[in-house]
Amino acid sequence: MRKQIFLIGLSVIAIIGGGTGIYFGIFNGYQEPEPIADNLPIASSTPVNTENPAGSQTVENKTPKYKGQALRAIGNDQAIKDFTPEVVAMKKAELQKFAALAEKDSSDTLAWLKISEIKKFFNNYQGSADALEYLKLLAPDDFIVNLNLGNLYGFYLKDYKKAEDNFQNAMNHSGGAQLATAISSLADMYKDFYKVKYDQVDNLLLLGIETMPDDTNLVIKLAFYYKEAGNKEGAIQSFERLLSMQGLTGAQQKAFEDEIAALKQS
Repeated sequence: MRKQIFLIGLSVIAIIGGGTGIYFGIFNGYQEPEPIADNLPIASSTPVNTENPAGSQTVENKTPKYKGQALRAIGNDQAIKDFTPEVVAMKKAELQKFAALAEKDSSDTLAWLKISEIKKFFNNYQGSADALEYLKLLAPDDFIVNLNLGNLYGFYLKDYKKAEDNFQNAMNHSGGAQLATAISSLADMYKDFYKVKYDQVDNLLLLGIETMPDDTNLVIKLAFYYKEAGNKEGAIQSFERLLSMQGLTGAQQKAFEDEIAALKQS
């Protein structure tokens, strides 16, 4: 059943660069993104306190001030102890390198993306988000930045309002595969985490399918959502639609046929 939600128009604007693997620009995230890279750093008027790396840090230049978590802080997640000392040392060295670049030139996009990526590697999700939030000050409509923030807030930090805002902004400034990824990510958050919006999943996916009728992944998500939600008719129709779409493997064809048969017998 399709319900109205407050999407700010799905603009189909093609953008260069992509990524959610979360789309974490250069990093892997939840289970959905691919990335791109640019460039951006900062000159620090405030020296970094390496003795207390978990504190906040202010960096400024001609660009806005960075007021997030200290750039060199890796956090204190319990998973860090499971990494080998060599891996931790290597990642810390990388973080040191990109933090220095950011302190030198606060417009170095790649440095900020790498800082966010490395902090996320250490499960330091707030620190990762802080770096991306700084990038968003410089490029508020950047697809990768918004998508990655959506994934961080939605799947890790559980700040669903911020996640929703960022996913919607990513949707409004993307087209094609990027738009499909943003819609899919927001739908996953509604389905698996932000349960008060569970009944809006089909609306989101149908909006995407209307714009991109040949996107197989969106139709697959819709079919299994309907199945999970107990909408047998919707599930059957979606699986039948899949059978008519191009590019299916023999295994996929049989799997969808089996789903249809099982639904009809239930």
